[in-house]
Amino acid sequence: MPARKLTTYIGSFRLVDAVGHLQRAFAAKAEEFKGVRKMGRPRGRMRYR
Repeated sequence: MPARKLTTYIGSFRLVDAVGHLQRAFAAKAEEFKGVRKMGRPRGRMRYR
């Protein structure tokens, strides 16, 4: 049982690191598309609702 707890404990650090990496990647992508403006919405998607 202690080995399983240790594995979970170490795995949680890996998960926190991965989430941090993902957050930085999204922030970089947001900065890349900062000047792009969205105009309107696609009308075809709402037709079948």
